[in-house]
Amino acid sequence: MMNRDREQYENDTGTQHQQVYRVTVEETYAILKEMAEKIKEMRIKDIYGVPRGGLVVAVMLSNMTGLPLTSRKISEYTLVVDDLVETGGTLSTYGRCKMMVMFAKQKIPFVHAMRHVSPETWLEFFWEAE
Repeated sequence: MMNRDREQYENDTGTQHQQVYRVTVEETYAILKEMAEKIKEMRIKDIYGVPRGGLVVAVMLSNMTGLPLTSRKISEYTLVVDDLVETGGTLSTYGRCKMMVMFAKQKIPFVHAMRHVSPETWLEFFWEAE
């Protein structure tokens, strides 16, 4: 999220992030390559990206794997992806499907996270304009 999103989030939740971690283009592609390799081992027919950050992840993974994007019906063969999961609340609304994220702020049993960061860390992705 952009700085104004960060400020709004901190105001709304009373959370103060201790550090900012900028996710580079190079790190993003390295993580996406790992995700694409894991997807090859899964029974996936399509990819759904959670709006907003998950849309970027979904498009990139679709291009890397050749799997189509879906914006409608999510099935047990759909991979739901996001850039970041904090509590799992948003992802839990998608029901019975496979879920994968680039970063997680805590371990969530039903989500495969490629990297873990501290809950106090604010992530800034390269696609988020200042």
